[in-house]
Amino acid sequence: MLGIPEDLYTPMFAVARSVGWCAHHLEETISSNKIIRPAYVSMVTERKL
Repeated sequence: MLGIPEDLYTPMFAVARSVGWCAHHLEETISSNKIIRPAYVSMVTERKL
């Protein structure tokens, strides 16, 4: 409908999502000093100090 060439579909998708990817990266590095996936389940037992 918009006349956008098919070769630009993937780059346009990536550009549109990059803001969300960057926000996710910043949130994870600021809040927990590590990047995790949303479905991440830690199997490590917590150490007592």
